Amino acid sequence: MKAYAHAAAGLPPITMTIGNFRDLHSLLRTRAGERSWKADAILARELQRSILMHESQIPADVATMRSRVQFRIAGTDLAQTATLVYPGESHLYDDAISVLTPLGSAILGLTEGQSIPHTAPDGASIRITVLYVLHQPEAACRHDAADIHEEIDAPELESA
Repeated sequence: MKAYAHAAAGLPPITMTIGNFRDLHSLLRTRAGERSWKADAILARELQRSILMHESQIPADVATMRSRVQFRIAGTDLAQTATLVYPGESHLYDDAISVLTPLGSAILGLTEGQSIPHTAPDGASIRITVLYVLHQPEAACRHDAADIHEEIDAPELESA
């Protein structure tokens, strides 16, 4: 594990895959000439304070890109579910939330049980807590690979 930068005061540590980091860093570079969006600044802050890990080593309870996450906004009893996506992927998931939204960038890199302060669209300060990472692509890939290896390593049954 490598810390890319020191965590910002009051914010929880976040973990990110090297691939997600590279893709998001590249995305922000391509958007640099466009209007400056608050969400871009929030995402840039998250990238700067992230701990980077190889995709094969990232824990299954970390919200990575294309993870399906259940979270709660403090003060509400309602748990919400969303899939964290890159811009242009919203049509692929019924519950998509772009990483370029303040909520999406806030969820990125959090581990189950972690909370982060967030500014709501109306300007109110709220806390978001990740309850569960319901699906993480990296963990699913590791699971699929283990299943394939198990099939290959299984001894052939001899017919009687």
